[in-house]
Amino acid sequence: NHSAAISSQEGSLYTWGWGKHGRLGHGNETLYNQPTYVEALSDFLPVAIVACGSAHTLAATEDGSVYGFGWNAHGQVIGTNKDGEGIISSDDCLSPV
Repeated sequence: NHSAAISSQEGSLYTWGWGKHGRLGHGNETLYNQPTYVEALSDFLPVAIVACGSAHTLAATEDGSVYGFGWNAHGQVIGTNKDGEGIISSDDCLSPV
């Protein structure tokens, strides 16, 4: 459904594919047919590793910070509280959190 790649020169993150639930990190649910720079992470570069779930994406920077975007109904993007409920009220994280 979606893909992600990291630029080897500057550690920038690019995503493309089906944008439903904000899984691409572009702040919308648009379909992108070609790799598109994730501007929301520009202040946190370089990205060291990225992983795509079925409806979300997680990116870790070289300093160890982890950013996620996409479907969060089960806390897979930003975790849950001690009661197992999502920390934020929306199931969709359209931009990295």
